[in-house]
Amino acid sequence: MGILSPIMKQVVDNEASYPSPSAKVKIDKAIGRYKLLAVAQKWDDYMDDIKFALSDLLVARGENDDYKEALHYYTHLVNKAENKVIKGRAMIGKAELAISGVAKMTEDEAIDLCKKGCKLLNGDMSDFFVAKGIAVEAELLVKKSGIRNVKHAAKLFDRLIGKKSANVYFRGRAMVGKAELILYHGIDSISNGNRLCEEALHLFSDRPLDYFAVKARIIEAELLSRRGSSADLAKAETLCKKVIVSATTNKDLSARAKLVLAEISKKDKAERLFEEVLDQDNIDPYLIEKAKFIAKAFKNRIN
Repeated sequence: MGILSPIMKQVVDNEASYPSPSAKVKIDKAIGRYKLLAVAQKWDDYMDDIKFALSDLLVARGENDDYKEALHYYTHLVNKAENKVIKGRAMIGKAELAISGVAKMTEDEAIDLCKKGCKLLNGDMSDFFVAKGIAVEAELLVKKSGIRNVKHAAKLFDRLIGKKSANVYFRGRAMVGKAELILYHGIDSISNGNRLCEEALHLFSDRPLDYFAVKARIIEAELLSRRGSSADLAKAETLCKKVIVSATTNKDLSARAKLVLAEISKKDKAERLFEEVLDQDNIDPYLIEKAKFIAKAFKNRIN
């Protein structure tokens, strides 16, 4: 489940339910209520606010087709909203959906939306949506790849990390992003990458199953496995196991954790983990290819 903006979090927190409502139950109720408002003509003067609220709630819930429905609202607001605050927020929301491919646009188009959205919101990183826009822009630059884009992304992540008044979720998300750049591009020391993961997990302490909290554990495990002391490998194994046993873990992240664990495990366990990844449906094809490559290299190494 994604993160709600502060405004919609307050709305959801005020949703009554009995006896012990979960966050999902409250979000479901809020979505139902806003959908009723969206078809009531007497609320026409507030329709842009209602549609943005719906998109925020749908992205936070993140069930099948929620992102597509949110994209519909974001696109309408980007094209039609007169209020610059709502338009700016919608631009950033739509750009984020380009990371996963839900919004069909190039990275450059999505980055341009982030920049325009942040400008409409006056660029204050203390603002929830500006912090989100900077995090999304950096992640899009990483997706675009290339050394110049990676360096620019690292600078954006550093800006967020260093801004104490920025929303803690996006500061944590930036820490995870920077740590991953250290893992794959060596832009800083492994020790600093580990420190960033630990700090991110501290910031995500109330959201241990969040996508970026889980990703932080995997990246830290990968960094530790590269350093390779017996203590590092033991901690990496513990981190991977925490990810794998979580029933709500994203499939790609679970597969990634299994591959890290396989690389530091003995033959029988490693082979089983490789097979589990290869047998998984609907995961990133890159992970399947990586599993095949590592399994082959692992077999050659131990024979």
